[in-house]
Amino acid sequence: MYKKLFSTSIINAATAGLNIFSSFIIVKLMSLQVFGEFAIFNSILAFGGLIYAVIPSNYSIFKLQDDLKFKPVLLSFFILSSVAFLFFVFLMKTSGIIKIDFLTVYLFGVSTFFLGYFDIKFQAMGYLSKYFIMLFISAILKIMTLIAFYFFDCLQNLSDLIWSVTLAQLLLLIIFLFEDRADLRLIFKDFNVYKEAILSIKYNFSTFTPYYLNTCLKRVRENVIVLLFGKFMPKETIGLFSIFVKITSFVFGLSRTLEAFFMNRENIYKYREAFNQKILYFAISLQFIFLCVGLVYLKMFVDRYFFIEILILSCLVYPHVFFLLARSEMLSNYRNIEANVSEILYILIVFVGVSISYICELNSIYPILITFMLSTFGLQIFMIFSKKNNNYNV
Repeated sequence: MYKKLFSTSIINAATAGLNIFSSFIIVKLMSLQVFGEFAIFNSILAFGGLIYAVIPSNYSIFKLQDDLKFKPVLLSFFILSSVAFLFFVFLMKTSGIIKIDFLTVYLFGVSTFFLGYFDIKFQAMGYLSKYFIMLFISAILKIMTLIAFYFFDCLQNLSDLIWSVTLAQLLLLIIFLFEDRADLRLIFKDFNVYKEAILSIKYNFSTFTPYYLNTCLKRVRENVIVLLFGKFMPKETIGLFSIFVKITSFVFGLSRTLEAFFMNRENIYKYREAFNQKILYFAISLQFIFLCVGLVYLKMFVDRYFFIEILILSCLVYPHVFFLLARSEMLSNYRNIEANVSEILYILIVFVGVSISYICELNSIYPILITFMLSTFGLQIFMIFSKKNNNYNV
């Protein structure tokens, strides 16, 4: 187990480092304001990604483990979702919520959300190394396109930034879809595969319903802080908060290998007890990395350390590792009730934090950070104790 986790963790850490560097490039070559605008744009567009979750990803991961014939159905579903995504972009444009041109928004969205197919496929088939290699290549391509756009004087505004990321993601899709060319040929020759995807949704709708609530709540949870605080906070403050989130995502992303590893039933059964014996050491290591990365990262970006803030945020790693294991076991049993309640708890805490900040006219980074930390902690603790109070069969 540890050999598998270590090898993928090295790739994952390198990827996270490259993603930090790409964020650094954006802030330094453009501005903290553009970085904040990009965060808000991503938060709005994230709700369009719900179209790609009509067949839930967590369901698909375990369904594909149970039935390999589900793979072309899943791929055809992602193609259908990309067509349906046209209507979401049209709605965003006509309502004036997004002011960037239609093609830019559409291609960015499709290239972003279609990558979810590989997330499902590689986790289900146990190809963790291949999955994290894909993310590594994605990070390299984004840095290359950012530098290329800057070199040719094409990195002037938010639209240019979106195009640079889109180009990298489209190249990644072409590279990794080549492996699925046999399934693609089948899909384009036999339109009955699309029919199977639609019928799969129809016949399994009652099974999918609990996932829909969880997926929607998760999408709201991931974006609610930026969207609500972004209504009355300066874009620079949102950009600074996004840097703190990047640090948290970097460290939590290092445990992404652990989460992906335990999204396989066989791995849960074989290695759960062994890892539980070492979990505290893993958490301590993550906190040390959080402190080091956070201090360096903030000094590079804004020339300040924010030591106390980073120290407090780093404590979230302890409930985080227990939270990952608890969630994996619940999902492996197709159980979403506890996950849904935890997401609602997170959102409620955010609403309280936003309301207090708005009423008291607080516009610094601190109310956002406090809201983020308390809501994340609430979500994690609820899931951990829910798992302890229930026994699950893997």
